[in-house]
Amino acid sequence: MPIVHMSPTDTVPTRDGEVAYYSGAGLRAFPMRPRSDQPVIYVPGIATQPFQHKLSAQYLSALTEREVIGVYNLTEGMTADVAQSAIDKFDVKVHPAANEPLNFTGRLNYARECSDYNPTVVGLLEVLVDLLPTTGRPDPVHVVCHSQGCLITNVAVRLAMWVKAQVLGPLHIFALASPVHDWLVEPGKIELWRASYAQDPIAKLAMVDATDYDAVRGYLGNVLPGAGMGDIDATPIVGSPRPHIERADVDPVDSHRIGYTIDDELRVHNPDMNLFMRYFIHEIRADLGLGLLPESELVALQRAMKRSMYPDTGG
Repeated sequence: MPIVHMSPTDTVPTRDGEVAYYSGAGLRAFPMRPRSDQPVIYVPGIATQPFQHKLSAQYLSALTEREVIGVYNLTEGMTADVAQSAIDKFDVKVHPAANEPLNFTGRLNYARECSDYNPTVVGLLEVLVDLLPTTGRPDPVHVVCHSQGCLITNVAVRLAMWVKAQVLGPLHIFALASPVHDWLVEPGKIELWRASYAQDPIAKLAMVDATDYDAVRGYLGNVLPGAGMGDIDATPIVGSPRPHIERADVDPVDSHRIGYTIDDELRVHNPDMNLFMRYFIHEIRADLGLGLLPESELVALQRAMKRSMYPDTGG
């Protein structure tokens, strides 16, 4: 029996970790794939308003041609979100107790307790436990995560593997603008795609490990007042593939030239820039067995998403 409580399809979420299906059928003319066929999960980043989460999941559904399972990451303001992200990145992994529970129910409840500081971790953990049986599955589960959503995904994946006491899969993770420095990867089980823009300061945190506290303090001190991250001492991620990094020269929506100002850094970090990164679209559609989309259609979709998500910007 599934352990996840699903809200109505296309709901605007109201609570942290809320799970629902989202459909982009109204955005494109395509047949919807069955829900059990290579499911796609979406986990958003910081400062995502409820209506923006719904829109992001619907546009991802349009791009992947199947309903998307959205796990909402409630925003409590930039400062609180960044503080929670720091816990996700540097502190919380699986910390088994001395009297570690041995049965599935005990381990699941303990994993929930470990991550109750962030209900989105709990929500994604439960979705993964439902979708990844210990006997394996013929088709992959895809997780698309953005910004803090990558940190949440990393924690939830590790917890799900611990709950079921084995590496589960196939699980294909598409990490956009990811600050994660220690992804769990396992050939044939857990595959990882990483992608970001060169101007994105958040993605630079992927090169900061848990010992680089000076760099972390510098990052928090710079980003919160609204300044760029600047240079940091970097160490590579062990075991993870090299990221795809591209420079955004022009915003496809309005032909605005993108440089390295703070406004540009914030712009390239936005969901519509990342979900419409051409590399990402090509890779996830290829992984789902889908063909290319015309550039004109992508620009039209991206323009509509930006205008819907940021109505006050004139986008």
